[in-house]
This record gives sequence, C-alpha cells and structure tokens, in this order.
Amino acid sequence: LLAYVGDEDTITLPLTFKGESYEIYQFTSHKNIIIPEGFEKITNSMFYGCHSDSLYIPSTVKSIGEWAFEYCSFEINWGESSVERFDVQAFYNYQGETLIIPNSVKTIGAYAFANCDYLKEIIIPSSVETIGNNVFSSIYEIIIYCEVESKPSNWDINWNQNNYGECLPVIWGYSVETE
Repeated sequence: LLAYVGDEDTITLPLTFKGESYEIYQFTSHKNIIIPEGFEKITNSMFYGCHSDSLYIPSTVKSIGEWAFEYCSFEINWGESSVERFDVQAFYNYQGETLIIPNSVKTIGAYAFANCDYLKEIIIPSSVETIGNNVFSSIYEIIIYCEVESKPSNWDINWNQNNYGECLPVIWGYSVETE
C-alpha cells in the first residue's frame, strides 16, 4: 500500500495483508491508524515516514521489524500487547518524545532507538531479557527508566552508550508508583 486517498480521520488497514511485506509510506493526513486484529508482524520499514496522531497495534502482533517506524511521529497505543521483539533499528529515527515499551517485550535489538533525537524518555519494563548494543546511538538527551533494579546479564555491556561512548542516564527500579 503506497497511498491512501480519503479524508477520514481514522483509517483501518486491510487485514488481507496480515503484515506480510506490507509497506505504508508517508501517511500524513490521517489522525489515527488502526492495525486490525490478525496482523502478526509489523514488517521492515512498514510505516516509514508516517505522521499521524496515533497508531493502534493489536494483541496479535508479536514482533516489530527493522526500521518499522523510521521517521515516524505518532503516539503508539499498544492495546493488550503481546509484542515480544523489537528488531534491529526498529524505531530508528522515530520522532515521538516518549515511548513506553509494553510489558510483553522480551528482546530489543541493537540500535533499536538510534537517532531518535526527539525521544526524551523511555520506560523499559522488567520483561525485557535481552538488549543489543548501542540501542540509543546518536541520542544525547534522554532519560531511561528501567523497572529492573540493575542491568541484567543478557543486556549488552554497551546497551546505553551514545556515539561518544558516554553512558546515558538510567533510573533503575522505576515504577509508576515512584513518580
């Protein structure tokens, strides 16, 4: 799907694609995008350059592909998320300011949030077992909130370093109640 012509505020993607080789380039005039139940994966570059108010991701989506949200700016509504994996560079250049990772996520690939200059804070749940290297490459002003008390052994030693080898600030043991 390369274009959508219409003036609806909300569009629901056709289920017939089921996330298989499905790319939506530069949707900009719609307030809300809904992925219907039945999608299993948000594929590589699927939402490249999309700008809307929100994106709804259903419980049937299990993984987010490489560059899936590159140059995107929208709030992500995870619903009853069962997403388990963010692939390498899944949110590369994502332009949102805040991202709350769902409690279902177990793996975050290398460079997953690289070049996310607008991202000011992120919450990493205790469900995350593995994080790749340089997840926050080319980010210089961000606060990373982690629900775990300290870095798990399966997180890469350089998981929170930027391009200058500086470790970005982490608040360990974070919970909503501590706000």
